[in-house]
Amino acid sequence: MKLLPLFILTPALALAQALNFPTPVITSIHPLGGQPGKTLDLTLKGADLNGLRGVHFSPDPGAPVEAKPKLDAKGQPVANTLTLALPAEVKSGLYELRVIGDFGLSNPRVFQISAQPVADSPGTNDKPETALKITPDTAAHGVFKSAAPHWFEFTGKAGQRVFAAFDGAAFDVRTRLNGSLHDASGRETARLRDGWLAATLPANGVYRLKVHDLMHGTGDDFAYRLILTTGPVVYSSHHSPGDESRILHGWNLPGSETLPSLQVRPGPPLERLVTDTTNAEKLIASSPLPVFHFDGETEPASAANGQPAALSIGQTRGG
Repeated sequence: MKLLPLFILTPALALAQALNFPTPVITSIHPLGGQPGKTLDLTLKGADLNGLRGVHFSPDPGAPVEAKPKLDAKGQPVANTLTLALPAEVKSGLYELRVIGDFGLSNPRVFQISAQPVADSPGTNDKPETALKITPDTAAHGVFKSAAPHWFEFTGKAGQRVFAAFDGAAFDVRTRLNGSLHDASGRETARLRDGWLAATLPANGVYRLKVHDLMHGTGDDFAYRLILTTGPVVYSSHHSPGDESRILHGWNLPGSETLPSLQVRPGPPLERLVTDTTNAEKLIASSPLPVFHFDGETEPASAANGQPAALSIGQTRGG
């Protein structure tokens, strides 16, 4: 029998081992986000998540996020759980989160950082009488373990504008969040449709928000992070080259003008605000929605001159 030289066998064996080497896979995380300056326990579901010891965020969140294994009462690591410390200066937004373990870097899952305090639904808040008490400025987390809805309760004021937003597709979960807002008597005052609610409260008092998946799906894939806010909601941002101001479109924007004919979601029409870059960035950072950015857009040249307009790489033309 003819034997192959060792220098040929060694790379072949290394390749075979690499092909069989486990790859850490995350199928779900909970919660789906956190608040700057706070610590949270991140629970993961998946395979080959041995020896978890760190996380990687993309894009850069602006400050390093400390991650370490969560320990039980005996000082032993809790399986598939990391304790994350989000710095106060971390930037709000949607991130790809990967974990680092014995088998390397995992696949990404979407993780949101936002300014709102967090409330975690226990799942036992499945009736109006057991509604979880929150404020109207909260990021409400939950996972539908059963087909029962989740209820939340807050105190509001007459004329107060309350918005709520969650986009399941952005988080790569199967949840299509729907529900309704009710006053203290149980009367419905507004509806949550496909993760969006815009309501003006009719009176002072207690309000209860019911949420559920559209098809009443259950399991780890049916998680949500619904942000409620009484503050500004930014839908889009427009900035022209050389212009120090920004044009924002959204709702509840201080000093804005209402555009009655421009409506992109159920509820009130969009508002338009022209403001400086610093204020625009502040409003965008506090908004619960991912913002559409139209940087570099200019008006087209007048058609009257019959001349083609110059177009730069990376620029968008409107007309």
